[in-house]
Amino acid sequence: MKRIRVKVFFSVLYVLFLLCSGFQNTTAYGQVFKGKIVDESTTESLKYVNVTVPSLQVGTMSDKNGKFKLDISKVRLNDTIKISHLGYKTVKLSLKDLKALESRIVALKQKVYLLNEIVAVSEGSKSKMIGSLKYNKRKPQKFGLLDISSGYEFGVCIANNSPVKIRAVNFLLSKCTYNDLLVRMNFYAVEQDPEKDNTYDQKSKDKKPGAEYIPTDQDLHKLKLKNIASQPIYMKLSKEELEGGEVHFDVAQYNLTCEGSLLIALEFVEDMSEGTFGIWARNSGQVFYRSVGQENWASFGMSLCLNAEVVKLKK
Repeated sequence: MKRIRVKVFFSVLYVLFLLCSGFQNTTAYGQVFKGKIVDESTTESLKYVNVTVPSLQVGTMSDKNGKFKLDISKVRLNDTIKISHLGYKTVKLSLKDLKALESRIVALKQKVYLLNEIVAVSEGSKSKMIGSLKYNKRKPQKFGLLDISSGYEFGVCIANNSPVKIRAVNFLLSKCTYNDLLVRMNFYAVEQDPEKDNTYDQKSKDKKPGAEYIPTDQDLHKLKLKNIASQPIYMKLSKEELEGGEVHFDVAQYNLTCEGSLLIALEFVEDMSEGTFGIWARNSGQVFYRSVGQENWASFGMSLCLNAEVVKLKK
């Protein structure tokens, strides 16, 4: 009898577990908003678009077909949903309005750049490197990531105090187990916000140009960062390139110019499970990182082996 009771008891628990699991899954499923993002003019799907909830500091990214899934379990109907993509005007609408869209399709309008936003510049004859690929080979450090999630972004701040054009970016891969990898390269100019106490610019000028500048988390939260690209910049890495060694990425065609310090970051645009990605690093310095939806950056004590080839612009 005892054995029968035990079996019946566990059978009842198992049934209750299935019922509860089914209820939870149904609830979670009902709290995920599914939509699609397209170009307003061409109706073509827009891939890797950021869809965020600023008040909650959370978000997601559209896939290669423009489709996205946003967890709205904690989002209120009047909360603002922000949809942004380089080269397009940002769309902000409430969750209520988002649900009311026909076929749940969000159309983004291409941004028109004015003539005074595109400045013709004359390049100097010699290029220079800012940042560093050096690391301690006796005690090597690695910056590694496991099971990469889309929207994860990380990078380093580099001091600069003169107008330059970025020609290329280089970094040292330690090891990567993926067969291929697609990342988005982001270049943020550091701009001073006059409404906030900002000492970054002065500290940056005190540093030797090209050296890594290490602001504190408090300083970084005060920074006003502007992506200097006018369109998304993607870098596709093959299996051979991911086996290790120096990676060189030419960005001269994108006309990236900057007058001050900048943050160079790599952003993953696809979920990559069961794998590792590593870059050689140094003990000194800081790596800055954030996930999609997060306005502020966080950091930890380690610096990436990354530099950029730049050319000074003539005034």
